[in-house]
Amino acid sequence: MKFFLPIITAFFMLSCNNAKTNTETAPNAFSELDTTINFPTFFPVGEFLKGQIMEIKKSNPRTLKITVKNGKSDSTSLKKEQLDAIFYEFYSPLIDSISYSPFFIESKFFDQTLNTITLTYDVENNLPDSIPWKHWDIYIDPESNQVKRIFLVKQIAPDKIRQLTWLPGNSCRGITIINNSSTEEEVIVKWSYTDSNDQ
Repeated sequence: MKFFLPIITAFFMLSCNNAKTNTETAPNAFSELDTTINFPTFFPVGEFLKGQIMEIKKSNPRTLKITVKNGKSDSTSLKKEQLDAIFYEFYSPLIDSISYSPFFIESKFFDQTLNTITLTYDVENNLPDSIPWKHWDIYIDPESNQVKRIFLVKQIAPDKIRQLTWLPGNSCRGITIINNSSTEEEVIVKWSYTDSNDQ
C-alpha cells in the first residue's frame, strides 16, 4: 500500500490543480467538485488491486471464503496458493487508461454522506468485445487520500453481470446477477492479520 500512496497523492494534486480553474475561491477544491472529463486521467485501479493482492500473499493472513448460493451458505479457509484464482477476476483484464480512456467518461465529486471523494467511470462509447468492464467507482478518504472502497461491474455473459467490491485491508465480494435482477451467487473473502503466523 505504501507504494501506491505517492501515486494517489500525485493523482489528486493534479486533479486539484485542474479543479481550481472553476473553484478558486473554495477552501477545499473538492468541496464543490462535480466535474466530468473526457479522456479521463484514470486512477490506476488495476495496478492498485494487484498491489493489494501481492501484499496479502506476502503477509499470509488467515483467509476465509464464504459462498452463498440457492439460499445456502458455505465457508472454507483458503491457502495462499488458492488466492490467485479467487482474486483474478478483479484485475482481468487490467483496467488500462491508455486503451480504455476513449470508451469511458470520468466524474469526480465529494460525497458528503459517505465523506469520500468518489471517482466514477461510465461507458461513453461502444465498447469492443475485449472490454467486459461496464462501470467502476473508487471511494477515497479526503484527508488521508487512502482508498476506502472499490466497486466494479463486469459483463461475464450476455445475461449476467459480476459486481465486485474491494475493501482494502479487510475483504472483497463478488456477486453474480442474472438479467439485472436475481442473484445467482455471492462469494465473500475475508482476511485477518491477527495471529496469521499460526496458519
